[in-house]
Amino acid sequence: MFGDSITNGYGYQSASASHILKEKCELLASQNGLALDVHLHGLNGDTSRRAMERLSLVLKEEADRVFIFFGANDSANYEPISPVSFYRYLEDMIEQIGPRKVVLITPPYHNDKFEPDLRNNKNLLRYGEQTKAAGQAQNVPVLDLHATMSALTDPNLCLQEDGLHFSELGYEVLSELMVQFLIKEAKLKE
Repeated sequence: MFGDSITNGYGYQSASASHILKEKCELLASQNGLALDVHLHGLNGDTSRRAMERLSLVLKEEADRVFIFFGANDSANYEPISPVSFYRYLEDMIEQIGPRKVVLITPPYHNDKFEPDLRNNKNLLRYGEQTKAAGQAQNVPVLDLHATMSALTDPNLCLQEDGLHFSELGYEVLSELMVQFLIKEAKLKE
């Protein structure tokens, strides 16, 4: 998985990182008869532009599937990456990794009560549309995490107190979305 601080498990039981996403994905996959070895390539505060500098680390893994999960920081006002540039960086990642290996994930839901001038759902949805457009153009699957979280009775329960980073429930929602995709994919190959 290639992403930012959410991929890195920021703030969950640690001020910098945790392996909660890896643990939840692998456990859920195992419970469903699927062997999964998750490698996390998340970096706190990362954007799609800066991620291009470390894409070679992801390529060295030679993974069967690479989930790409950016947009939360790209859309933030402190170092904004334009939606057009974001789209281009996603395209570059897809081309270098290979479209058959990539699954894109839209940026997540955000609690707009916290720092709405810095980051908000309106902007996150714009970057989600760019994620979907890149997926469609490259014939790559896209998991709509924002819609999945927004459909919950109280999506704020998926978030820590900062309104962005994930709580345990948020990681459960994300891992469920990813593992269910992999299970469906495995069944189609049978």
